[in-house]
Order: sequence, then structure tokens, then C-alpha cells
Amino acid sequence: MLNKVGNFTSQAGQHSVTYIPTETAGVYYLEIFNNNSVIMNSRTNFSWTNYPNSGGATTSNDYQSSYYKYLVNENTGSYQLVKKISLPYSPFISSVQTNDNNVVTDSGMTAAFAEYDADGKLIQSFETTGITKFIYRVYKYDFNNFYFAN
Repeated sequence: MLNKVGNFTSQAGQHSVTYIPTETAGVYYLEIFNNNSVIMNSRTNFSWTNYPNSGGATTSNDYQSSYYKYLVNENTGSYQLVKKISLPYSPFISSVQTNDNNVVTDSGMTAAFAEYDADGKLIQSFETTGITKFIYRVYKYDFNNFYFAN
């Protein structure tokens, strides 16, 4: 168990966890899509009192998900939130990716995806139409040095 450093609500459900090493052993970053969802069938007696404004299984404007970037220090046994971007609520199915210092996100249950700059400012967002379920993941690649043939 790690000790939380700072005043923030830890994630309630997450998808798309990315490990980013540093030059210091035992110190690394974790990037996640914080679903902010209290759905957990395996621990029905768990108390969600430390997770205010967390949502259930349906999408709602009453809740929000977030991009979280943690700095984890196993040497001191601690973790801290170093970056947060508020995102549309998605209780399940979602993703985040850092690409050229921008953050690409997928709020899957709302069938929406977006890109934010390094300061968390929205660059562009997209919503799909005609999808009756969800978008599972969204990633952005530059395709440099990729070859295509017919």
C-alpha cells in the first residue's frame, strides 16, 4: 500500500493504465483514465464514502471522469497526483494516451474522443453518431516509417 500525498480523490475504477519509467529506480509515472465509477460486483460491502461524486453504470452529466497522472515513489511508499484533466463521464470502456505532450482520450460509453494540449486545454473533440454501444479505445499514431502496399 502506498501513502497518498496531497488533497485529491484517488481513482474509482480505471482503464488504460500506462507505466512511464524515470531514471530513478522505484520512481515512475502512471497515467490512467479515471472512470470515477463505483461499480464493483466483487466487493459489494465496500464503502465509497472516500469517493465523493462517483457514478454508477449509466452515463450522466452529474458525474465526470478524468485523466490522471500519478507520480509513484516506491522508495518513500507514496503516490501523488501531478496532472488531472476533466473528461466526459464513462463508467466503463475508455482510454488515455500521451502523444507529443498532448493527451488523447476516449470516453467510450459516450462514444466521444478528444485531444488536449499539455496544459489540459481542449484542442478538438469528436462525437460519433449511429453507435449503439461504445468506442472501446482510441489511439493516435503518426505512421512515420510505415509502409502500405496494395
